[in-house]
Amino acid sequence: ERNEAWERIAATRRFRGARKIEGAGFEYLSSWYYPAIRELAHRPDFVDDPEWIARTLRPKISAPRARRAVDSLLGMGMLVRGEDGRPRPSEASVVTPHEVAGLAVHNYHHGMLDRAIEAIDAFDPEERHFGGVTVAVPANLVPRLKQEVAVFLERVLDLCDTAPDLKDRVYQINLQLFPLSEPRES
Repeated sequence: ERNEAWERIAATRRFRGARKIEGAGFEYLSSWYYPAIRELAHRPDFVDDPEWIARTLRPKISAPRARRAVDSLLGMGMLVRGEDGRPRPSEASVVTPHEVAGLAVHNYHHGMLDRAIEAIDAFDPEERHFGGVTVAVPANLVPRLKQEVAVFLERVLDLCDTAPDLKDRVYQINLQLFPLSEPRES
């Protein structure tokens, strides 16, 4: 319902004319392959060819989707053309209004979780890692656990950003923390 509401809002001419960046930001987070293509552009062999992009991503997407994504990423400033004319990731970020960001982030996580489910069967264990624990947790420990997860993800980003080796593959790293039961009654 929220996606349908967003589509109705985005369809109005006035909204399209006034909020192109916000709509593009929504599109960026709502389509799993936008962030993947942006990261793929880190590769030294990246080719600004929709056919190449479409067949390189897993799961594959159509060439028209790849072209639209690259064009949108360039339009948002998430990709910029280098001196050689090839798109490269920029340092810029896209800011969206809170109501859009919530729905876009929701769509982003749904898309990436769908990719994770597919990856269980699509990739050999040497190419992927799935782990999980089911534990009983005191309610007052949840904020600390969330903080630990955030610190871990920051460390992973730092490791990837500062790696001296050429980036040759795009990975998605998901780490979830969510309840599997109702809280204890007081």
